[in-house]
Amino acid sequence: KMKQSNRLIKVANFIIKVVLFPLYVVGFLIPKNKNIWIFGSWRGESFSDNSKALFLYIEKKAKHINPVWLTKNKSVLNELKCESKNAYYFYSLKGIYYSLVAKAAIMSASWTDLPLTTFIFPWRIKLIQLWHGTPLKKMDLKVGTLKEKISRRLFISYLGREYDLVISANQNNVKIYTEIFNLETTKIKVTGQPRNDFIFLNKKFYHKKEGIKKICLYMPTWRNYKFDIFGYDFDPQIFNRFLKDNETLFVIKIHPNEIEKYKDELNCSNFVFWRNKDIYPFLLNFDIILTDYSSIYFDFLIFNKPIIFTPFDFQEYLKLNGFYYHYDSVTPGPKARDWNEVMLCMQDIFNGVDEYK
Repeated sequence: KMKQSNRLIKVANFIIKVVLFPLYVVGFLIPKNKNIWIFGSWRGESFSDNSKALFLYIEKKAKHINPVWLTKNKSVLNELKCESKNAYYFYSLKGIYYSLVAKAAIMSASWTDLPLTTFIFPWRIKLIQLWHGTPLKKMDLKVGTLKEKISRRLFISYLGREYDLVISANQNNVKIYTEIFNLETTKIKVTGQPRNDFIFLNKKFYHKKEGIKKICLYMPTWRNYKFDIFGYDFDPQIFNRFLKDNETLFVIKIHPNEIEKYKDELNCSNFVFWRNKDIYPFLLNFDIILTDYSSIYFDFLIFNKPIIFTPFDFQEYLKLNGFYYHYDSVTPGPKARDWNEVMLCMQDIFNGVDEYK
């Protein structure tokens, strides 16, 4: 199967280059503007993450650069237009124009953050990957069906290379990124994450409800297998009573891949579902976060606030996905095995007990 797919890739790649040869020629005729940088995030569906943070910083501080946000989400576009941001729909005339003339293309997840017209003349544009966190859980960008693998290989062949630059939050991740992105270490720069700077530069405040003194954020990781975040002895009435007794609001940020799965909100007074909004500008507001394997806890550590880890399905996740680091050695917080233990850990923190601080 591997030999067959390699042969298929070579043949298809040759055909694509022949068919698209006129585009290569035209590419030399379209002028590039070194001062135009295009930005996108999360398949073009949101205005968020490292791309958003760098876009807003450049907009404010680097007057010689014209930052342009491209999206295929009409509601995101309308919001940005209302804020007088330089934003356009993926395949509008201006969206296509900017994607063709830009000198730098900046993304936070993958090439799908930006329109395909960005990559028609790939040798004349710099592809910059800001990524979206410090990797804890293993990632393999080459996984998928045979069709997906072939499509990706053809795309890479057409581009002629992977990314020109990838940023890292720390030196430890450089080796990991060389494997994930198939790059030389010279193309990975340790800069820190724009979204972390953004937290301190753009403090936003989540208004607490009456009777609320503390806010807790729960951000579970998406799984590629069956998993219920409200399993493991979760009783909404008992947990909600615990929250009310401790004057705590419980904010649940569902992974974008699972919004439909959890679209029916729990009918509990002290629960809030945070949907389709950028959580990072508000991160300072939270007193505690809960997560299993999400990299958000690396960001939250900056504030020296308590974290409770919820690796309910640790053995299964370890077997099916795995980690880049030894889990216990890089997760400074209590590990809860079910929701009863979560409440015990939260109560300790409310009582001032935090041995990890």
